Amino acid sequence: MKARHRLVVVWTWVGAILLAGVGIYVSGVLSIAIGIIIWTAIFVFILSGPVNFLEKHGINRVWGTTIAYALLVAVLLLLLFLMFTPVFGIDTQFEELFNKLPGYFDGLNAWASEFYSQHSDIFQNATVHEWIDNVAGAVSKGITDLASTSASGVLAVGTSVANIVICIGFALVAAFWMLIELPNLGKEAYRLIGSKYHDDAEMLHITVTRVMGGYLRTTIIQCAIIGVACGIMFAILRVPSPAAFGVITGLLNIIPIIGPWLGGALAFVASFLESPLAGIIALIGTIVIQQVIYTFVSPKLMGDSVDIHPAL
Repeated sequence: MKARHRLVVVWTWVGAILLAGVGIYVSGVLSIAIGIIIWTAIFVFILSGPVNFLEKHGINRVWGTTIAYALLVAVLLLLLFLMFTPVFGIDTQFEELFNKLPGYFDGLNAWASEFYSQHSDIFQNATVHEWIDNVAGAVSKGITDLASTSASGVLAVGTSVANIVICIGFALVAAFWMLIELPNLGKEAYRLIGSKYHDDAEMLHITVTRVMGGYLRTTIIQCAIIGVACGIMFAILRVPSPAAFGVITGLLNIIPIIGPWLGGALAFVASFLESPLAGIIALIGTIVIQQVIYTFVSPKLMGDSVDIHPAL
């Protein structure tokens, strides 16, 4: 019996590993299809609010969806204009930032080495000193390798970008028709579920659409506010490429917990070598801005989106 039990356990693990491998392989093969589904859901959640709002005010869903898409295109064009207009020069700043990244980390590595050599009486542990040097060297090498991307790497990036464009293109088409037929799709879903579970399905539908749609819209607004505020602060502190760092800081807020720290850390590295005080202020200021947004602005936006009091 023990041997049989062990055999069952072993082959259960073998089967689980094989199924996981098959799942990873299938997900790789169907990555574009899965991406289309995910992007479609994102567009539906984001645009369903405006479409439903227009429908309540007498505009049918075809025209409402068209207007929502026109607003989406207008916002994207505005963002592209801000990215490439000479007034802000964000594209040029990104190029400069990308070229200067190895220099930033090399300089930080040199500063750290000099600091430890000057305070060798405090840091007597040679192992710790060597470990820190290795870590700093590894980070510097990684950034340098990233900056000097090979032709194959550029091709891989181009392929990834092409796949993303394909996913978003098909998702926009699918989301357009889903938004138009969303009420009918809901009725068909209720018919398939059966009358016994109608109330549960209705509660689930209301909860998911309100929470997910509200969360996505609030996250976008929150990232935009933080990015603009940090960009202005970086410009005042004369951090190199302030607009580019503002965009990066805003986007990194999508990452929970560690995202806010990463944005401030990058600005800190860029400005610390020229002005340690400016680097420290940039790091602290980024965290303060993010915490103010998280504490006072985000609860209000999220509460309005999901109809829950900000205190909750």
